[in-house]
Amino acid sequence: MVHLSRFLFRLMPVPRLVLTLTLLLGFGITDRVTAQTTARVTSDENFRAEPNGTIIGQLSAGTELVVLSNEGNWSEVTLEGFVWERSMLIDRTEGFDLVISEAGGENIRDEPGGRVAGQLVRGARLQEVERVPGWVRVRRTAWIWTPSIELRGDALPSVGRPETSVEVVPRAEARAADEGWLSAGAAGLWVFAAPNGDSIARARPGTDLEVIARQGDWARVRLDGWIWAPDADRAEDAGGPLAELTIPELRADPDRFIGRRLRLELQFISLERAEAVRTDFREGEPFLLMRTRTPDRTFVYVALPPDRIGEFERLVPLESLAIIGRLRRADAAFTGNPVLDLLEFERIR
Repeated sequence: MVHLSRFLFRLMPVPRLVLTLTLLLGFGITDRVTAQTTARVTSDENFRAEPNGTIIGQLSAGTELVVLSNEGNWSEVTLEGFVWERSMLIDRTEGFDLVISEAGGENIRDEPGGRVAGQLVRGARLQEVERVPGWVRVRRTAWIWTPSIELRGDALPSVGRPETSVEVVPRAEARAADEGWLSAGAAGLWVFAAPNGDSIARARPGTDLEVIARQGDWARVRLDGWIWAPDADRAEDAGGPLAELTIPELRADPDRFIGRRLRLELQFISLERAEAVRTDFREGEPFLLMRTRTPDRTFVYVALPPDRIGEFERLVPLESLAIIGRLRRADAAFTGNPVLDLLEFERIR
């Protein structure tokens, strides 16, 4: 059993509950909880570094947690348990002590050799609490989807039927809609893969969604829209990537190579997200800040598909990569530097 005896907790007022929606319609607590209390995981659920953020593990049903706070549909929780010592390395970055180094991740248990409380992914950072032969008791504070936990104690609040933030759009007022449509409320709505399942997207406030099925308090909806998905297989240069093209050549004729595949050897600086001022990106779009290995040290921006961010989170600054990307801009408006859309990469040893 995860050891939580050192914590004492005080109950704060019951938070207001709000109904949320996306691919499916569900429940969530919207006011921030400032008290601490305990909870039990009711179904296997992802453990995330931030609300709807990077998955650092999966917790098993029955695992005990300390609940620190609540933001929207997410609860900030602390997990304690034991991890096999040989599956971790010392990593004293970002306030942590250890990192999971095993390629396939490692179990966290309620006691040495005991029940599996969950599995942590490779790269998950942890704080050390104590050591026993062969095992380390660790702690990690992160986030979990609120409907997947059950608060403990006689006086603790429970998730009941909430107020709705979903607006039913009348036929006369909807945009090309009828009674089979819903509109996201002022706070927007989360989209879930299944009732009480994992979140996969968020509908902006006022977005219209078509209801195609209902299941209890959930509504399955369809959202019509567009996503950015560059086609890596569209027609390319017959000779393949341009291996010898230099930054000065790009700048000399910035429109000539737009859309062409280039190969550049670059040094990684940092993983960033675009601010609104960077008009050559979509706001919030992830990108690599890199620089050339040549003496001029020119900065180059490499835009990433959101589903590939994890491939670059553990890069070391100044690590060299061979980037194959499609040229989006040769002279970005904000900086005058090239912008590529990532297609492929490899480490340069």
